[in-house]
Amino acid sequence: MKNYGLIVLLAFLLAACGGTEQQHNTTMPGACEMLTLKQLEDILREPVENPIATTANVGERSACTFTLPGRAKDDNLVIYILNSNIRKDPAQFDALVAEWQARNMGAEYQTESVSGYPMAYFPGEHNVYPPTFLISFNQIDLAIQGASRDDAKSIAFRAMVQYQWK
Repeated sequence: MKNYGLIVLLAFLLAACGGTEQQHNTTMPGACEMLTLKQLEDILREPVENPIATTANVGERSACTFTLPGRAKDDNLVIYILNSNIRKDPAQFDALVAEWQARNMGAEYQTESVSGYPMAYFPGEHNVYPPTFLISFNQIDLAIQGASRDDAKSIAFRAMVQYQWK
């Protein structure tokens, strides 16, 4: 009888530990799998094709380049899932923005915060650097290039809802 009580108690403890881990474990897709082509087409209101996993640079967990056939040959959509783990910290987000500003040759940018999500947008300059949008969630930080500010926000928030990021 004592053994049955011990087994039941042990089972409850294991279940509790497993449940806690599941609450903290968030789905992290690859950049090419984050949203479907159909979802991206609905947001951008244009065809989106050929997702190609791109070699991630330093600070990037995953990157994907999508062809936009209705645009110029080198005008692509690129989604980066970053390794930064900023967790919406303003000082760390400013450092991330500074890094991307250096990548974009010192370009000017606009920042904003909607519902506590820090965001920055570099409008882009044709044949110099693409429009670039940065956003930080608790679980993940994203950079989206080649989309307007509103479309990039829609991509980020669609993924946020789909994967239950906060």
